Amino acid sequence: MAFPPQFLEELRTRLALSDVVGKRMRLIRAGREYKAPCPFHHEKTPSFYVNDQKGFFHCLAGETGVILPDGVRPIRSLAGTTQTVLTRGGVWVPAVFKSYGVQRLHRITLSRNGLSKTLYATAGHRWFVRGVKGDVLTSGLRPGHRLDAVVPEARRDWTLDPAGVAHGIVFGDGSVERGCYGHVHLHGKKDRVLAGWFPDQTPVERFTESGKPYLRVYGGRAFGHMKALPSLEESDAYLLGFLAGYLAADGHVAKDGTVMLHSANRAHLEWVRAAALRVGIATYGITTAIRKGLAAADCEISRIHFVTSTMNPALFLGETARQRFEAAQKSFDRLRWVVVSVEETDREEEVYCAEVPGEHAFAIEDNILTGNCFGCGAHGDIIGFVMRHDNLAFPEAVEALAGEAGMPVPRPTEEDKQKYERRKTLHDLVEQAARWFEQQLYAPAGRAGLEYFQRRGLDTDIMARFRLGFAPGDSGALRQHLLKLNYAEEDMVTVGLLRRPDDGRTPYSFFRNRVIFPVTDRRGQVVAFGGRILEGDGPKYVNTSDTPLFHKGTLLYGLSRARQAAADGKPVIVAEGYMDVIALVRAGFEGAVAPLGTALTETQVQELWKLIPDAEKVPFLCFDGDNAGRRAAWRAVERILPHLAPGQSARVAFLPEGEDPDSLLRLHGPRAMQEVLGEAIPLSEAVWRMETEGKPTGTPESKAAVKAALEARVSTIADRDVQVFYRTEMRRRVDEAFAPPPRPRPDRAPWVPGQRPGQPPRRHVPGMPGQRTAPPPGHRRRNPGNLAAARERVLLAVIINHPELFDELGESLGMLPFADPALDELRRAVIEALAGQTGNDSAGNDSGLDAASLCRHLSSAGFDTIVGALLSESTYVHAGFARPEASALDAKKGWWPTWRHLHHRQVMVDLTEAKAALARDNSEANFARVVALQQEVIRSGMGMTDDEDLEDA
Repeated sequence: MAFPPQFLEELRTRLALSDVVGKRMRLIRAGREYKAPCPFHHEKTPSFYVNDQKGFFHCLAGETGVILPDGVRPIRSLAGTTQTVLTRGGVWVPAVFKSYGVQRLHRITLSRNGLSKTLYATAGHRWFVRGVKGDVLTSGLRPGHRLDAVVPEARRDWTLDPAGVAHGIVFGDGSVERGCYGHVHLHGKKDRVLAGWFPDQTPVERFTESGKPYLRVYGGRAFGHMKALPSLEESDAYLLGFLAGYLAADGHVAKDGTVMLHSANRAHLEWVRAAALRVGIATYGITTAIRKGLAAADCEISRIHFVTSTMNPALFLGETARQRFEAAQKSFDRLRWVVVSVEETDREEEVYCAEVPGEHAFAIEDNILTGNCFGCGAHGDIIGFVMRHDNLAFPEAVEALAGEAGMPVPRPTEEDKQKYERRKTLHDLVEQAARWFEQQLYAPAGRAGLEYFQRRGLDTDIMARFRLGFAPGDSGALRQHLLKLNYAEEDMVTVGLLRRPDDGRTPYSFFRNRVIFPVTDRRGQVVAFGGRILEGDGPKYVNTSDTPLFHKGTLLYGLSRARQAAADGKPVIVAEGYMDVIALVRAGFEGAVAPLGTALTETQVQELWKLIPDAEKVPFLCFDGDNAGRRAAWRAVERILPHLAPGQSARVAFLPEGEDPDSLLRLHGPRAMQEVLGEAIPLSEAVWRMETEGKPTGTPESKAAVKAALEARVSTIADRDVQVFYRTEMRRRVDEAFAPPPRPRPDRAPWVPGQRPGQPPRRHVPGMPGQRTAPPPGHRRRNPGNLAAARERVLLAVIINHPELFDELGESLGMLPFADPALDELRRAVIEALAGQTGNDSAGNDSGLDAASLCRHLSSAGFDTIVGALLSESTYVHAGFARPEASALDAKKGWWPTWRHLHHRQVMVDLTEAKAALARDNSEANFARVVALQQEVIRSGMGMTDDEDLEDA
């Protein structure tokens, strides 16, 4: 039985989930949620969470990477399977992965070793925080919390297979000619040591063009396979040998013992990470940077760091590298990620988790230990709960809830029922196809597609986030897979997955030998696909034709994700293609969207404006800077103009000639894209350029023609008010451009009220001291902004000079944002450094940093200039308690009044914002917030004077 969507939406709105569940079982209040023992399976500890905005289960976003013995895989791809996962103590155990339905996600921003990372999880997902007993929910995470980490069990056997060592050396430094004849050149003292690993070959001494000697080891066919990575199924000794040889060829051990490996091919390091994990060696994440390569051309270089505590001297074949590793002074590995922020989002999608017996925890990418779900798989909204709890079918559950809400139940027609069931079947079919494409990307048949995405700089996280896939060349493989799932062949043709030949033969796959970009609707459901060909004949890109689920002129690629970004105040950017959107999202421009193989349509323009919740709805239209890009821009402006309305416009951004967003971001980074957006022109400027660029204006007739063209263009605007203002603006521009030059006037000083020439004004003039309002001679007015910055410097100076106070003061420092961006960045760096060092390490050693070590760490992180300026007399002259020679007790006594001033200032800012919100929306929640903040203002300012903290700022 199908019900109208409007009816179901109103039913869900009228009944709170907590009320429906509370009538059937006892709930315990837990913050903004409720909890109880799960009604669907027996348990002693409550694991069933109810939230009126979310469902009632708590899990991870689909792109989250899970550590498996063969590498990292997105959790979405593991649903419905049993996998071996890493749990507490570095032990591998089996775990069942499940989907827990569509739920709302929180964004968790983390930091470690100067790098940032973002995770998405539900509010009630469980985490483990160092120093906190038990688990901590996502909603309970706070800045400064350090998430527990786990590495594989310590390895005892470090035997190296000589064949694996030789393979690693040749892979790193060797070459293969004519497909099967290999050799390796060994340069310098370090590489001469490596010649001993080739007992079956005779090294021959050669000389470079500059006269430097080197050894050439020729292996012929014996080396032919060694420029390919070995199988992960090789023995541990072989994999250890390969890693040792590869490290000797392309790796580096820094003086402090840091071990790293570089490669121009990120895929090689992804394999290294999987192989290292397989033999019990932990690694940090892979980073990518731009370096100057041959002919000074920019190229990408990737780097992976190893967790040195999981390594052994046997892995270092060179004497210098081994000595550096053994003499390393590091007493800890900074494995733990530090929480920077936790924010609720509007991102709602299917979420996933594992059930791990025993420890109830498993490791996700970058060694983060997270809690599993105790749940039995139940999930959903009020209807799903009542169906399961009361053992009712969907129609009966809806009718029961409608009775509780006092709503009459509409009776759908037979046609409504058929349409609903038909649409649901097609949605399920397209979703299964999307999952199959995702699986093919990681199968042997999808290797070319995976390598294409990796060459474009995409890692497994971003591929999983966008659900990228691959369609193999086999034209019948997808059809056979879907037939086994009992989907009809005719439905596959209907949704555009298959094409039926004119001669009546068996339908074949529309997408073949192409990388796949799933297209979702506004709710995030996959409804269509785009495909890019990798080799062979055919158009570069193809898209699903219009279907009952999809109309290409009404949707935009990335639309569902851009909704959340726009709600967060991020710019909405219209790019040209799929890879442009992905590149923009990777760089932090999460409001990026793109048309689906067509020019921007009127419906899509309306969708863009609906995305933006602000009163001023101004998306950015991004085009190439060449002539073709300008023509495309003017066509888009033509489509938008008739639909302009108060507060609804756009800005046009032109990229540097020869660049698209993907190439611009890879070569020059996000700042370059931000500059492009900063230089975007308003639509009024675009209209002016459309009708004036390249047009003759040397005669009265040509000037009149430009004016007429502008008048005609403006007349297409339907909204009368907007049209009037555009017409006024265009006429002003015409007058300025074509008017004769003004006649010169003699210089005359501007008139000031109440002032005679050469004298100050007798009456008060804002911004100008007069005879009665000027301050007395010698008076120096204190600048409130400078005073706040001085206090921020003092707080940091105390912590840097007295890091032993961080345990007591760190949480308060973490909850107070700084107004000065540079100082706030330094504040976060200090918190990260000290939060990762306080207490004892895993071996029980005191690993806290002293002031000198902290200064060295901050200098190496790029803060040397600001730290030098901070720890100077200009700071200490106002706060003697911040000096390094001051006692810790005096420093703490001086720190708190300074902190209270800044906290009071922040509360005042929050109060101003709360009053503005109350003026806009006179709700009970807004009124309660204003009252609470007014009370906090009184408390924070009680007994406080302007000069109690600083001597003379």
